[in-house]
Amino acid sequence: MNITLEDLIEKGGFVPPELVKKEVTWKDAKGGPATFDIFVKVPSAGTVDRHSQALKASGADVQSGFAPRPMLISATVFFDAEGKKGITYEKAFELKESLCTAIFLAVTEVINTQAEAAKNSQPPTSSGTNSSSTESAAEPLRKPKNASRTPKPPAGQSTETGTAL
Repeated sequence: MNITLEDLIEKGGFVPPELVKKEVTWKDAKGGPATFDIFVKVPSAGTVDRHSQALKASGADVQSGFAPRPMLISATVFFDAEGKKGITYEKAFELKESLCTAIFLAVTEVINTQAEAAKNSQPPTSSGTNSSSTESAAEPLRKPKNASRTPKPPAGQSTETGTAL
């Protein structure tokens, strides 16, 4: 099937120009709830890649001084509906942990909502099998006798090989 740029635009293949209004609630310095609105620009593939490259280039460790949450906040959060009043990376880096987390959660909620909408708009894919055929159902599949299994690690031992940040 051929597709055109216009088709991709029509099908929602590009980041919408509109900002998404999100309410954020955070405990202020006095311990009371502070509720305010932010406007989130859904990040494009280019924005995500740019920030991923910056994260990799930083070494992504505590010593590097690079912080992905403030970076994402500075790239996507605005305090006005027109997208003119944002926050710099340097200022986002200085946010209190609780406020940074509250804003970051609002941003990821917007991103996840957009991703879920895109996922739900795609038609189901074919598994490549013909469900109307009864031939394959006549005999159950058997596991080969010499099939190897990967041994399980001892109880309490992790199988993860990555490093924690």
